Amino acid sequence: MAWFDTDGNMSENILFSKFTYTRNLAGKQGDVSEVIGKIEAVLKKNGFHTQKIQKDDKYKALSYCEKQYVDEDFCAFTQNKAIFFNEPCSLCISVGGANLISIYAILPGASVKDAHKISSSAEELLDAEFDFAYDETLGYLSPLPHTCGSGIRISCALYLPLLTRADKIASLSRTLASFGISLYPIFPKSAEADIYIMTYSPHLSQSEDTCVEAFNKLIRDVVALEREELKQLGAQTIFNIAEDAARALGILAYSGSLSECELISLCSDIRLCLSAGCSDRLLRNITPASLNTLSFEGLSASVLLNARGAVKSQAELDCERAMQVRKILLSLPEKNALVNT
Repeated sequence: MAWFDTDGNMSENILFSKFTYTRNLAGKQGDVSEVIGKIEAVLKKNGFHTQKIQKDDKYKALSYCEKQYVDEDFCAFTQNKAIFFNEPCSLCISVGGANLISIYAILPGASVKDAHKISSSAEELLDAEFDFAYDETLGYLSPLPHTCGSGIRISCALYLPLLTRADKIASLSRTLASFGISLYPIFPKSAEADIYIMTYSPHLSQSEDTCVEAFNKLIRDVVALEREELKQLGAQTIFNIAEDAARALGILAYSGSLSECELISLCSDIRLCLSAGCSDRLLRNITPASLNTLSFEGLSASVLLNARGAVKSQAELDCERAMQVRKILLSLPEKNALVNT
């Protein structure tokens, strides 16, 4: 089960929490396929399954990137590569990319502490078997200078529609930057830029537990700011939010063509209804997990990967996306059904 299939703590505003380790091997790393084989032998003993990605598996790699399991540099790497998943897919280890090994624990909702615990166990498992590139002064070494040092990254995805509408994101970004934390849209190409990645790469001198505690507090502070904006909404605005969500749902359920940006925007309208607490008026059976599934399975690489046949144009891609979205809606359990089947 993927992170987006399940609701977590504070899922109305926090889509997921992620803790990442990046590691490289000391000395000559050798052929990537050889390294993949060695790591696979270790991980298979510990319940992992393998997704090997050949040079021409472009959409497979990009679909994992869309779902936040791997970074963009992994997709850009032209050699063969592999991804190892545990069950229930809360932990992903990628081999290949600018950094040879990346360990990602990704969980729904506000789960930074649990993600840290899970990824830490995997890092210890591999550390016991392999010699990681490390320098006493510089820390963990990497071909990418900005990832040298602690070799860790803490991140979460935040839904902040009201702070966005109030033009307070720039101010919030400056405040977070003073703590060494960056904030940027998860869907940068979409006009509906109200879901953000908040990420922190601490210095080598800082303990992981201390960083997790500080980051977790800042997450809750940001969500509190969003909820303060919610308190200012009047009854008419709440009604309009619910009505926009109902219209968005109708388009998702019956449209014959959907662009990626339109899908993101429509899901955002419904998500706002959930976070505003007015979903019981029109959309009482929708959950954040339902919206996550629609949003991330409806992104272009995932749609192309699951397409019924060759997609030769943007128009065909948009039609395929609409068909797959309807299929997802119809396959949801009755208690989470978005349409009357």
